[in-house]
Amino acid sequence: MDDLRFIVVAMEGAREEGSEVLKRGVNDYVVRPFTPDILRNKLIQLFTVKSKRR
Repeated sequence: MDDLRFIVVAMEGAREEGSEVLKRGVNDYVVRPFTPDILRNKLIQLFTVKSKRR
């Protein structure tokens, strides 16, 4: 399961739940609405961090 990466897409106003999902093992989250650039940056960050841990 270490190779799986999860990003939760949350509705606007659900920022409080963000810290909760991170505690449960989700790698990151993004709050809607978001731009393609925001999602791309999250994905780059996620894969860069995972690659450095190997």
